[in-house]
Amino acid sequence: MIGPDWLSDPFLQRVSMALVHFLWQGVLVVAAYSLVVWLFNARRAQTRYALCLAAMSAMVVCPVVTVMLVDAPVSEAIVVAEVDQENLAGPGPHLLAGGPRFPLPEAEEMLATDAKGDWRTWIVSVWLVGVSLLTARLIVGLIGIGRLKRDAAALDDQWTRTVRRLCDRLNVLPDVFASTRVREAMAVGFFRPVVLIPASWLTQMSPDMLEAVIAHELAHIRRFDLWVNLLQRLVETVLFYHPAVWWLSQRMRVEREMCCDEMAVEVTQQRVAYASALEFVAQQRLATPPEVSLLVAGIGGHDMTLLNRVRNVLGTSDKTNRMGWMPVGMLVLAATLTIAFAVSAPAEEGERERERDRREVREDDERRDREIERRHTERREREHRERDEGARREGERQADAS
Repeated sequence: MIGPDWLSDPFLQRVSMALVHFLWQGVLVVAAYSLVVWLFNARRAQTRYALCLAAMSAMVVCPVVTVMLVDAPVSEAIVVAEVDQENLAGPGPHLLAGGPRFPLPEAEEMLATDAKGDWRTWIVSVWLVGVSLLTARLIVGLIGIGRLKRDAAALDDQWTRTVRRLCDRLNVLPDVFASTRVREAMAVGFFRPVVLIPASWLTQMSPDMLEAVIAHELAHIRRFDLWVNLLQRLVETVLFYHPAVWWLSQRMRVEREMCCDEMAVEVTQQRVAYASALEFVAQQRLATPPEVSLLVAGIGGHDMTLLNRVRNVLGTSDKTNRMGWMPVGMLVLAATLTIAFAVSAPAEEGERERERDRREVREDDERRDREIERRHTERREREHRERDEGARREGERQADAS
């Protein structure tokens, strides 16, 4: 196959089809997640978080399976180019009756035009641009982790003992530092994670509140949330074009923070102090908004999220499911998209079958033309031999007569 444009590669064509099919697959996954949470009235944050993980995993699997199952669309220009290559490889191609249907340069030009005009090529091009930009943002976030660790100072002996006690309870071994580079507490790093707390909090917060904050960050490390957050960012990078991915990812972060809140309260047994710490964090965010970091896990969040977390910690939140009609709406949307693709799929499959039929017809025509040309060539060669033999005999007779 001739490929003047690498975007016409069959694998990338399958990728484009997988990206399109994920539009309805992503909605279907979110609808299934919302429906399960709604029907079973999942009250525990850990249960909702596990469902989010399952839904996110399904979103990762859907495009992979689609790429494996979907057929790459056959391009008219590719078919012509392949037929011409077969012609050129056959016996005596320059003697074919009528010549090739399309000269090879014309097939190349047709292939280039087809690759540029195909909507699948545009989909892959835009997708690659988006993935490249978000990957660059992710790399900047990784570099920023090292910057956050600079100028970190160890805690005093009293706080070191407190941290050691919390680590023993949570069965983790990270270091905790005070830093002037961060504006709120966060856990950073993957292979050697550390907890960073703003140096000013050592004097602004009560010991019980600060202990609860440190316990929250240690809970992130205990639960491997930093690695999960990295995987989330990778999924957001690859499937950035689908709003369902961002919505589900945000739900995962909310549920993850609530899970860590519950672990921190369980370890410290300071429910009121922890709620006060969340209130303090909210006030600090209003005064000086923290820098956004992609690959860290911190105690902060949106204002409404912090309010809901305070209610959850104090046990005053409404335990009933508030999703309302959202699961029904998502399910209706998923059903609509599924039906639309189900209706279009037979037409697309029919087009592929017609393309295969046209290709088989062209191949049969080319084989028939080659056979006819082979017979014509043999007949002409035989006639040439007979004329040469007759001329030779005539010359011999004339020589004998003389």
